[in-house]
Amino acid sequence: MNFWIFGKKKSREEARKRVQTLVAVRRKMEKEGHVFAGVKGGSEALKKRVVSWAVETFNVDKDKVKVELEEGEGHVIIITNVSLR
Repeated sequence: MNFWIFGKKKSREEARKRVQTLVAVRRKMEKEGHVFAGVKGGSEALKKRVVSWAVETFNVDKDKVKVELEEGEGHVIIITNVSLR
């Protein structure tokens, strides 16, 4: 079907570009190793490092990045929400 006749081509192209960006970032993270290794100062320092990395990587404002940390048994889960709009 030709969805682009009804204005879907732009949305599809934007979605494709976002997916490509996410895949490229993941590959970059795997090549760099641990981006956040060696962060000292506790959870607030880690949040600041995650926000600065997201701002640099996705070219967004700081207020569009939200970071939550969940501490478990011997590990930390970093939940990051980046609004691209």
